[in-house]
Parts: sequence; structure tokens; C-alpha cells
Amino acid sequence: TIYHQGSIYQATAPTVPFLAEILEGAPTPCKVHALELLSLISMGCGWHQAHKEYSILASRRDTPEFQTALKNEEVWVAEVASAVRRHHPLYLQLLTAPSRDVRMQAATLIAGLNHEPPAGLDRMESAYRAEPDVVVRACYARAMGELAAGAPRLQALLSFESAPLPRLALALRILATSAPEEAIEVVSAAMISGEILPSYHELPNVLDFYGDLALGLLAAAP
Repeated sequence: TIYHQGSIYQATAPTVPFLAEILEGAPTPCKVHALELLSLISMGCGWHQAHKEYSILASRRDTPEFQTALKNEEVWVAEVASAVRRHHPLYLQLLTAPSRDVRMQAATLIAGLNHEPPAGLDRMESAYRAEPDVVVRACYARAMGELAAGAPRLQALLSFESAPLPRLALALRILATSAPEEAIEVVSAAMISGEILPSYHELPNVLDFYGDLALGLLAAAP
């Protein structure tokens, strides 16, 4: 197997080029699934890494076999990260794909990689400004906010943006790094009215608005 419940394996990295081939020429549903899988494996870890603190494994934790497995998994995780990042330019191209689902999943993958050279950020910002779909723009806002180098661009996009959903996504990401008045006003208005929150909860990889708000404020705390 290449992925199971957060775990990656020795066979995972060699499959990445085949997933990239799917992104280049397969039908749209296949591209969406390939992007989802790439996102999952890029954030995965080895089974022993994930479970080493479990009490049921206490008697095995210090054995040579367990330590060897941990070292092997460190290599596999590094190989997976390198293999997925190698196709970064392709993911950027998909930000302007015809399918909105492909565009959203590409943004999610890019954000998870946390690897964004300036030229890539320029591409993301251009894609945001040209994107007609407010849901996709909200996904792009969240993705750019995940990237440390992308945070300074969010305030300019907030001033540019007029639609409530992407404005809220931008404001929440801005609050994770600073507290400008405009961002505070956007979040406060969303909390008071509550009208936009159901739409925010439907964005990919969003668990809860208040959870995102709390995480942002914690990140911004001195």
C-alpha cells in the first residue's frame, strides 16, 4: 500500500510520478482524486512514527527493530516530500484549470507543502485576482495564508475583495499574523450576523469557523 490512515510506506514516493502523470492528462475526476492523495501523502508519516508514544508499544519502543523502523520511516517521509515538491510547477498550473474542484484541490495541496518561491506566490495571487468563483477564491485565501511568505499579500487582497466569503477567509488568515482594523471588522460582522458561517464550513479542510479563529489568535499571540 502507499497510504493508510495517515501512514506512508516505502512504496509511496515511487508512485508520485504516476500521480503527476494523471494530473497532466487524465479526466477531471481522476485529477481531483490524485490531488487529494498527493495532499494526504505529503502530510503523512510512518506507522511507527505515529504510534511510538502509545503505551501498548512501550515494551518494543527501545528494541533495535523498532528503532530501525523509525529510521527507515524518516527516510521514506523525506523521499515523499521531495517527490511531491518536485512537481510543484504543475500544481501551480492547475490553479487555472477549467474544473473548480481541481483548482481548489490544487490550492489545498500547495498550502500543505509550505514551499512557495516568490514566483509561485505571484502565480497564486494572479490566480486569486482572476478567479470568478467566490468559493475558489476563499480556498486560495486560506492556502496563501498557510504559507509564511504569502501572509503579507493578504491585506492587499482584502482591500481588493468585495465578496463576503473570501473576505472572511482572508480576514481569518490575517488575524493569525496581525490585527488590522479591517480584518477585525470582517470577522466581527460574520460572527454577529452568522449568515456566511455555513458557507465557510463547506470549504475544503475546514472543520469549524471558531476553531480556525482560535488557532489564528493563538498563532498571533506574543
